[in-house]
Amino acid sequence: MTVSEIIQTVESSGCMLQVSNGRLNIKQGKRLEPSLVQWFKDNKTTVLEVLERDKSMKEIGFMVGVAGEIYMQSMSHRSIIYVECRQGKWVLWRENYEQGRTVAKRHKILAQGSFYEVQARASSYFNYLKGVSA
Repeated sequence: MTVSEIIQTVESSGCMLQVSNGRLNIKQGKRLEPSLVQWFKDNKTTVLEVLERDKSMKEIGFMVGVAGEIYMQSMSHRSIIYVECRQGKWVLWRENYEQGRTVAKRHKILAQGSFYEVQARASSYFNYLKGVSA
């Protein structure tokens, strides 16, 4: 299982993962099987990285689609911005839709690179859009 799948399993069981001062806390952790708790102890650094990444994306306005893998933000009723990790590379793209259609009419890749490069580009793109609409 991937880190994202494990996080989804934990959250669906009624537990909550929290990061505080570089520490990983599992609220309601007694509900988890001991093997899962041990998995978290063994993979703490990776889980912390994913949770910190999710937190930083939420801070700039994204919703978490899949923990550590895909994020999205609706810019209007016809435009959605995505950030996704594809084959180890992060991609920022925009999809535009026509009214009444569920398939995107246009796609545009806005940035590719490391997570931090793409996150910075997403943040500046949001700031640009806010300035244009103001």
